[in-house]
Amino acid sequence: MAGFFFFKELRMEGSELILASASPRRQEILRLAGIKFRIEEAKIEEIVEGKPKDVCLRNAVSKAFFVFRRFPKNVVLAADTIVVLEGKILGKPSNYKEAEEMLASLNGKIHEVYTGVCIKSEEKLLAFFEVSRVKIRQLRNEDIRRYYGRIFPLDKAGAYSAQEDFGEIIEVIEGSKTNVIGLPLKQSLKLLERFRIFPRKKDYLSKK
Repeated sequence: MAGFFFFKELRMEGSELILASASPRRQEILRLAGIKFRIEEAKIEEIVEGKPKDVCLRNAVSKAFFVFRRFPKNVVLAADTIVVLEGKILGKPSNYKEAEEMLASLNGKIHEVYTGVCIKSEEKLLAFFEVSRVKIRQLRNEDIRRYYGRIFPLDKAGAYSAQEDFGEIIEVIEGSKTNVIGLPLKQSLKLLERFRIFPRKKDYLSKK
C-alpha cells in the first residue's frame, strides 16, 4: 500500500542524484537498479512519536532538506523506514539486549513496515509512503542469538534485516520486499523519472 503527496512541479532537466543516506541497504538497492548517485548523509534528529505514516514522511522530508540546503542544484532522495507492531513504532535498538527483546516481541506475529520517501530538487518535491506486512517466524532465544552472530542488528529498525534473511527469521512478506529493506524501489523509480533520472536496467522495474 502506498500513499502519495505531490508538491510544486515545473519542467526541468536531469541533474545528479544524491542519496541522503548512509544505509548500505538503500545504496545496494539503487545500484542494482542501475541508478547513478552519490552519497551525502543527512544528520537529523528523527522524530519517533506520531502516526507511522506521518513519522516516516516527516523524517524523510527533513533528511532531504538537510542535504538539499548544501547541494541546491542536485536532486536529493531521502527515505525513512520504521517498524510498527500493534500501533507502536519500534526504532533501532541501542544494544544487543534491547535488540533481542525487540525481535522477541515480533516473535510469531505480523507487523507493518513503513517507508517514507522524499525526492527534492530546485523545482519540485515529491513524497510518498509505502506499507508492507511482515510475519516473523516463531523463534527461540537461541535462534535469535545465533541470528545475531551473523548480522549486526543495532542499525536496523525492528532489529532484523530482510536483506540478509535466508528464511530463518521472516516467514512471509505481503507487499514490497524492497520497502522492508529500506527503499520501495518500484515506486521510487517511477518518481525519479519525473526528475529525468532513469535506471540503466529497465527490467528491474518488475521487481518489488
